[in-house]
Amino acid sequence: MGTNPLRNASLELGASLALAARVPGRIVFKYGLVCALLIGALPLPRARAQPPPVSFTASNADFSYWNSIRGDFQGRIENNGDALRIIVSSCVISNNPTKYYGHAPAEIGGISAAIWDQKLSSENHTIPLTVQPGEKLAIEPFELTIRLDGFALRAEDSIAFHIQLGRGFLPVHVFVHLPGAPPFPPGLGLEWAWQTETELQWRPDNVGLRSELIHKYFRLASQGPDAERARVAQVYWMVSNQPEADVMEDPAFAVSQPGKDYDELARAWLVEVDLHATTAQVLANAAYFFSALEPQRSLELLARAQALETPEK
Repeated sequence: MGTNPLRNASLELGASLALAARVPGRIVFKYGLVCALLIGALPLPRARAQPPPVSFTASNADFSYWNSIRGDFQGRIENNGDALRIIVSSCVISNNPTKYYGHAPAEIGGISAAIWDQKLSSENHTIPLTVQPGEKLAIEPFELTIRLDGFALRAEDSIAFHIQLGRGFLPVHVFVHLPGAPPFPPGLGLEWAWQTETELQWRPDNVGLRSELIHKYFRLASQGPDAERARVAQVYWMVSNQPEADVMEDPAFAVSQPGKDYDELARAWLVEVDLHATTAQVLANAAYFFSALEPQRSLELLARAQALETPEK
């Protein structure tokens, strides 16, 4: 067993007091011994455990609105409790950036990182560039620090880079579970769900991506209410924003049991039916939704949709 320095200090203090005050040594020694036993019983302070670093690979290639040039990142993220330290070991910009800018940029005008959707970001840096074969631009390794200032990381938090290069910028999002963040929500707890939800914040109109997420939630619905709530929330977004999408005629986009979820989606569909009264696909999608629990309403909507598609003689 290791020695407790607080216990030893108490014994030494008792002996010193005995000499200084000329109090019978045995009395002060006993007092010091009692203090030593009490203090020695307390656990020694321990250093706060730091979560292990997380490695990442990221690219802006998946962002449909940015096709001109590409940036590929590799690195790791560390959390010392007070700040996130982002170490980027490799970053290469390709897809012929020299042609895009008219010349090879000598440096990045600015680069910073932020916790997505939060008011926490790193300092801004200017970083030299080197030209590689194939007109690729390599950024020298660098580090960025995001001070947490007491901010508690959430399961859905992630890192976004902003790179100023010539007359444009590269948005690069790191879909990685940050060190020190709580586990993913119970009942869902799958990284793909969190990553896809986060990516949809960047590309909300990507019907294919949202449809894939809805189908995955649909398959998990039997495992607990969390996945079903998440599915209904995504379907509600689709009804309110993409009511004409072909994917709406699918069981994963419907609710087959009466209740709050059905009522909310039914109200949303009726609003869209009024707004798109002359759009056959919207009426047909609404008819499919109502077919299980309100067959009469479904038939009426389907008849209206067929009438719009039937050319007048």
